[in-house]
Amino acid sequence: MTDIVDRLRTVDISWSQEGEWCAEAADEIERLRTNQSIIIALFRIYMIRLNPDYSEEEFDKHIANMLEEKE
Repeated sequence: MTDIVDRLRTVDISWSQEGEWCAEAADEIERLRTNQSIIIALFRIYMIRLNPDYSEEEFDKHIANMLEEKE
């Protein structure tokens, strides 16, 4: 399965307005993905500081499980 951003960036649309819309959508998806990565990293850092008994792997597993439940 091709990533949605790749599909939006390579769509062959002759209408300039539709092509512009696809590029804007791809940019927004990339911005949201970047923000999500930052939020996850900060959450992980603070949780590790607050719960030193947990391993980093345990936190990563919990974060992955939470993200899968949201989809």
